[in-house]
Amino acid sequence: MHNRLDEDLSFYQEMITLFERDFPAKFAGIQEALSGEDLSNVGHIAHALKGAAANLEAGRIQRTTQRIERAVAERDDKRIKNLLDELSLEFERFIAEARRSMEESAPLDTPST
Repeated sequence: MHNRLDEDLSFYQEMITLFERDFPAKFAGIQEALSGEDLSNVGHIAHALKGAAANLEAGRIQRTTQRIERAVAERDDKRIKNLLDELSLEFERFIAEARRSMEESAPLDTPST
């Protein structure tokens, strides 16, 4: 995403800021829905996060939310809980990479080795 927005870094920074601001509430919403056994809502929120991640080219977040959607379809609560831990870590990693990228103009979300 950063490469596509080189000419409008302020827009890119705003997108990252909005994602960073909105993610905790969406994550809490998934946790609350899961506690209430509302898997439909878990799936809806995961889908919304997947779309936001796609817009930011946050591939690891996108893949994790897609796996949450599959776990919802399979009604696998335990797997969803494990994936939420992974999602939280991927969010923190992405935000750190985004900040670094904005400072250094490095590519975002490179695969881990």
